[in-house]
Amino acid sequence: MISGLYAAVLALIQIKLTLDVVGIRRGQKISIGNGGREDLERKMRVHGNFIETVPIALLLMLIAELSGSPLWCIHILGLMMVGGRIAHAIGLNSKTGHGKFRFYGMVTTVTVIVLGAFLCLWLAWPVLFAA
Repeated sequence: MISGLYAAVLALIQIKLTLDVVGIRRGQKISIGNGGREDLERKMRVHGNFIETVPIALLLMLIAELSGSPLWCIHILGLMMVGGRIAHAIGLNSKTGHGKFRFYGMVTTVTVIVLGAFLCLWLAWPVLFAA
């Protein structure tokens, strides 16, 4: 199952992002919030944005795969999602928090979700008018 491969890769990235937050929290003894630390706020947003976007993309990929999508479509979506999430993390963790990595990472992520949604609609279309 191709979507499982990308779920596993993205899960490993999520663990890394989680540990980034935990490391600062433990080192600075901050249990709730960001303690006024900009570096922790950035790490929290990288992690939070990942959590907000990856599940729907993976769900769309899985539904498309189970609905008979060509596997190359799932690979393209998966590779784009992994690349987009890495680029976004690099961009948001930069000194300014802005720039091309963050921008293109988010554009790529949204593109995966939109393409996944349309792919699922396209695959569901024949079923809607069957019978």
